[in-house]
Amino acid sequence: MLPLSLREAEQAIITAFTGFILSKFLAGIPLSALVISVAPPIWVLTVIATYLFKCSLDLLGEHSEEKLFKTAALLLFIGVIFLIVSVGVFVVPIAYILLAIAFFKVKPKVPPPEVATTTSSFSSAWKL
Repeated sequence: MLPLSLREAEQAIITAFTGFILSKFLAGIPLSALVISVAPPIWVLTVIATYLFKCSLDLLGEHSEEKLFKTAALLLFIGVIFLIVSVGVFVVPIAYILLAIAFFKVKPKVPPPEVATTTSSFSSAWKL
C-alpha cells in the first residue's frame, strides 16, 4: 500500500495525462460544438438523478409526516428541468433552502413508554 502522498501524486499524474490526451483529442473541435454535444447528455443524466432524489424525498416526507420534503423535492425537480433555460438557477437554491428547513422541522418519533411489570428477584423470593 502506497503512502498517502504517493497515492495523491499518482492520481495527479494520471489526471494530468488524461487531460493532456483529451486536450489533444478535442483540440480541433470548436467550443460551441463541444458544449452542444456534451451538455444535453449531462443535463439528461442530471434530470434522471434528480428524479430519483425526488422519489427518495417523497418517501422521507411520507414516513416523517413532513410535507415540506415533498414540496422541496418537486421544486428541485422542476428547477433542474428548467436549468436548460436558466430559470432553474434561481429555483434550485430555493429548493435546497426548503429542504434544510424540512430537515430541521422533523420531529423524532418517540416510542410509547413500556409499562414496568417486572418483579425483582428479592420480592418474588419472599412471597407469602
